[in-house]
Amino acid sequence: MPAMKIERHTRLQRCLWLTLPSTMALMTHCNLASAREGNVFSLSLSETYQYDDNLFRLAPDTDNRSAIGADQRDDFTSATNVALDASKQVGRHTFYGELSRSFVKFQQFKQLNYTAADTRVGWSGIFGAENNWDTYYKRSSTQSDFADLQTALPNVLTTSTLASNLSVRFAKDWMLRPAFSDDRYKNSSAARRSDDGHLQTESLSFGYHPYTGNVVEAQFRHAERNYDMGGGFQQDELGMLGDWFLSAASTIEARVALLQQKAQDVTGNGDFHQIIGYANYRWLPSGVSILNFRVFREISTIGLATDQDAVARGSTFQWTWQAWAKTKLDTTLDYRKRDFPQSGFRDITRSAALVASYSPTPSMSLQATVKKESRSATPEFRSYRDHNYSVALQYAF
Repeated sequence: MPAMKIERHTRLQRCLWLTLPSTMALMTHCNLASAREGNVFSLSLSETYQYDDNLFRLAPDTDNRSAIGADQRDDFTSATNVALDASKQVGRHTFYGELSRSFVKFQQFKQLNYTAADTRVGWSGIFGAENNWDTYYKRSSTQSDFADLQTALPNVLTTSTLASNLSVRFAKDWMLRPAFSDDRYKNSSAARRSDDGHLQTESLSFGYHPYTGNVVEAQFRHAERNYDMGGGFQQDELGMLGDWFLSAASTIEARVALLQQKAQDVTGNGDFHQIIGYANYRWLPSGVSILNFRVFREISTIGLATDQDAVARGSTFQWTWQAWAKTKLDTTLDYRKRDFPQSGFRDITRSAALVASYSPTPSMSLQATVKKESRSATPEFRSYRDHNYSVALQYAF
């Protein structure tokens, strides 16, 4: 669970942060060729249209005008994405680059329109029998954080990432995987400068990875988040992952981890301890369908002047069916429940989604999505019901 800086924000800001990431997901439909597989030069275009009947996840009895300054809570959104993917293989080395630009437009809430740009250059390679590395630099900019619907606040968040990972196999069945990343954040709006800073992460995985058979892996991750205006936090996570083959058609993956965060603040504001666990069962009953069932549980102790316990648990069911040679259906059912005993806050979130994909040619794909989501919460004003419909067209040259 990635931790966030704890601040006080308006209800509208919280609603937007729930909404805008789902809108940005509209731009991720392009199925680009991998830039690490030989020589590639591909131009991709994607156009997505989405209708959301409760854009800001407002409670059913909330007055729209007082909450968001408008008479309606629904909106129609369009997203256009253009991406260029290129790579060149030289011996056992591959040099690659990716460029993309996206334009998101709202029909009713036009002040929420934004653009996003991503640039990535990298170098990957293979050494020895089955060892490999990947190093890349990525720079992305996204217009975000609209604090007032009446007056647009154009804030551009620029993120620069330098990352590297290595995978080394030794003694035939053992694997060591160190990784490093450094992310730097810069906001153009003075109102968001307190979030400027960087996040540095190091991780190490060591485990038993035979070519066939069960996998067991120990994982450690350390992260430090520092803000330019002072403050920050440190995170340490220790986990154990297992992947067991029950039969030729079924597997179980399970993970348990202990996460600790320590804020650079003597008040302990932002400190927490968390135990995370999940199990995922995967079954391939035939060559045209896949079933996934996942259950998880998180137990947290959060330091906010007085300790507050939090428990989250839930389950996810996914079914993928290759109905015909060019048509695929994906169904997802999700359930999540959270309890905060000290504050009395609790909620249950349920969602169901159906995605139909049709690919008349390898370069073209059509996709339609229907999603229903609801949350029942105490207090009641945090509850909502939402319906989302979208269609997308992608084409790669």
